[in-house]
Amino acid sequence: MHIVTQWEQVPTFDPTNPNQIIREPNNIGIPGGAYGSFYFNKQPTSVSQVLGGLSGFSSLPPWAQSLIVGALAATAGYFGMKHVGPKIGLSGPRRRRR
Repeated sequence: MHIVTQWEQVPTFDPTNPNQIIREPNNIGIPGGAYGSFYFNKQPTSVSQVLGGLSGFSSLPPWAQSLIVGALAATAGYFGMKHVGPKIGLSGPRRRRR
């Protein structure tokens, strides 16, 4: 969650905003080699936009979210080792053939 950031493009430069990102000069696609500057202001990240359709999941407390994710990971690991483990040699000691 800490990696996700949201930016809004604004039309003008704000000298009082130290967090504003400036992208200049960029070719803006007009024939003849026209260049333009682009300015972006950081916006607060909203959880509903990050999680998309999981709004019911985001309303749970953090400990419940962790419990659900941990249970899903443990289940996937169990079934993964049950079906894939014997094929790659992770299921225990090998038996000797006669």
